[in-house]
Amino acid sequence: MSIIKLIGLGLWVSPFVFMPSGTRGPKEIFVLAVCLALGLLAVYRGEVKKFTNKWALFLIGWFVINLIMAPKFEVSLLGSDASNFWIWKPFLICVAYFLAIMAISSAKVTSRDWTKILKALIYPAFFMSVYLIFQYFGYDQIFGVKQSAIDSGLPSARMAGTMGNPTIVSPFVAMCIPFAIYGRKYLIALTMIVAVLLTKSMIAIGALVLTLLLFFSLFRNAKFIFIGVLALGIATAVMVAPQTRSAIIQKIEAEDNGRIPTWQRIVKDGNSPVLGGKKTYPFTGLGAGAFKYVYSPRMMPNSAKWRQAHNEYIEILYNFGIGGAVLFFMAIFYFLKRSIPFALDYGGGRVLTILSSLFCISICAGGTFVWQIGTMAFYTVVLVGLLHNQDFLKGV
Repeated sequence: MSIIKLIGLGLWVSPFVFMPSGTRGPKEIFVLAVCLALGLLAVYRGEVKKFTNKWALFLIGWFVINLIMAPKFEVSLLGSDASNFWIWKPFLICVAYFLAIMAISSAKVTSRDWTKILKALIYPAFFMSVYLIFQYFGYDQIFGVKQSAIDSGLPSARMAGTMGNPTIVSPFVAMCIPFAIYGRKYLIALTMIVAVLLTKSMIAIGALVLTLLLFFSLFRNAKFIFIGVLALGIATAVMVAPQTRSAIIQKIEAEDNGRIPTWQRIVKDGNSPVLGGKKTYPFTGLGAGAFKYVYSPRMMPNSAKWRQAHNEYIEILYNFGIGGAVLFFMAIFYFLKRSIPFALDYGGGRVLTILSSLFCISICAGGTFVWQIGTMAFYTVVLVGLLHNQDFLKGV
């Protein structure tokens, strides 16, 4: 088994892994196994190259500081001390993802390999889109929708694909659309766009619109640049005009499902005393994985919806503090600063496409918990790994 085959296995299979008990858990376990296999295979073969993103290394090291400095929440399990047990799962997952990124950044990716990866970035999302369209018309023999999801007024509740929720599956399809356009699979891209629109997920739709504007603008093609600038100008005019601005604000307030006020409470709680004391933990955070077990049961005990913050950046701030959030954004800034010049110097259309896809999923991460879903986490790991691969950036 080669690194490229393992990447392909993860890309092709992870969107469709499920069990009768659910969809998220099996996907998470499968992706964890593939990421560990990638990292361990690279180590076994001695193929790990120097990894120069020091901010990512510091971020992994931050787990130790986060563990030491986090407040101790007393938990007893079967008579044994299980305090802060939630820290270890995200630590294992992040180490596995990091090993996979190192393996991919060290791999030799030929043009033929990139063609295989490109297909694996297009066709699973296309198959998911076709399935979503069938679900839209009521054709689904495999999955059933919980009545609670229908009663909650969730838009297009039946369009969940194999991921359990339309607001989760739509970002996955959206992030793959740039690859379909880059690969000149225009009919496939159109099908995927239609599927995203039918889910009525405002976050995914908004992210897709902005991504397509960026995608067309990045390519040094006069027609694409003109379309991007024109569309951006129209969007800006609509936002600035008083008549439409108030309508847009009202629409956002109606569609946010309580996100904005809840985010404000989360940020405030992250800098508030816990355990009845006076000490706060704004710089090192309340501990990896703490949000689900610390904030949710205390602040929203009867709401399963808020087991995640529905904003990955705010949840990172809550769990890892200001220090962890700064390291996270610095790690992102590093590979952006490194990859964009390569794309411009070597005419790397594939690099610009990867950047557009990551831009899309990063916007979605500001409105939902996409990186806590195994499939989208793995797709992000693969793309980030490729952007750390110097030979790939040079087009070698």
